[in-house]
Amino acid sequence: MKKSFDILCKLITTLCFIGYFPIAPGTFASIIFSLVWFFTKRSILYYAITFLVLLLGFIFTGYSGRNVFKNSDPKEIVIDEASGILVAFLGFSSEKSFYTLISGILLFRAFDIFKPFPINKIEKIGGSAGIMLDDIFSGVIANALLHLLVRFVFK
Repeated sequence: MKKSFDILCKLITTLCFIGYFPIAPGTFASIIFSLVWFFTKRSILYYAITFLVLLLGFIFTGYSGRNVFKNSDPKEIVIDEASGILVAFLGFSSEKSFYTLISGILLFRAFDIFKPFPINKIEKIGGSAGIMLDDIFSGVIANALLHLLVRFVFK
């Protein structure tokens, strides 16, 4: 039973094993979930997907890190990147352009990789909260900057 649950945890936290991508799995997951945003109709579906990914992330990442991967923040867990990029695009239902897509990915990944203050403090929380919240907060900051870009630059 435990082995089946561990496989389920891997499946969810690695997003169907995207986390095992050999080069930059977090960036790869971010790109895939950016495309989810880009191709989702302007409806409640996008918000439902976002909520589900966030919920599953918080439920499974802490257990998976400790018990499945034996690491506090394994690189294979990419559900946090998916959550962050989905948050970065919240509120952009009618501004789906190539510029918005690329800018959102670049902003989110920059904040997620370089972790400026206060993101670097949030990451130190530990457990699933630390794994998830630094990416969600990176997404929030990217979202705010992306709104400014769309409003003032990409008119």
